Amino acid sequence: MTSEATAHLGLGSNLGDRVANLAGALDALERAGLAVDAVSPVYDTPPWGEPPPGLAEPPRYANAAAAVRGDLEPLDLLRLCKGIEVAAGRDLHAARNAPRVLDLDVLLLGDLEVATPELEVPHPRMHLRAFVLVPLAEIAPDARHPRLGRTVRELLGGIDEGEVEEVELLLASGWWR
Repeated sequence: MTSEATAHLGLGSNLGDRVANLAGALDALERAGLAVDAVSPVYDTPPWGEPPPGLAEPPRYANAAAAVRGDLEPLDLLRLCKGIEVAAGRDLHAARNAPRVLDLDVLLLGDLEVATPELEVPHPRMHLRAFVLVPLAEIAPDARHPRLGRTVRELLGGIDEGEVEEVELLLASGWWR
């Protein structure tokens, strides 16, 4: 990504002060030199997938999306995001779908496609997840998924309506700052 390229990130938290965790991540991105150009409202969403063994019902998430710009290569952006997660208290070795203080996902990097063992862009499951598409549609409805050739708005239209109804507005635009 260059200073002209926009990266779209998914932000999530389901431990502690969820909204403060998201705001802290945005502040950390800015401190690292990225410009935060847009931030979606925050949505309260159910957890995705099967919970790890021993956890009957994981807490709900706060989810948002952000558009950022900067001079980082894709893998450097991923490493920055993982570093912010760890600094916030996330255990990167926890069981899959375990509750987390912070989760930052690189969703889109313009029309760039990346496929490495560390990073896949566009995010390989973003088109299946209302908790990703609802906030992303707030800030980038016309952003195009480079593999599927469809806009975020079109992808959201293909999500099961019941899943979309489970995504509830938590905080309207302007919550950050």
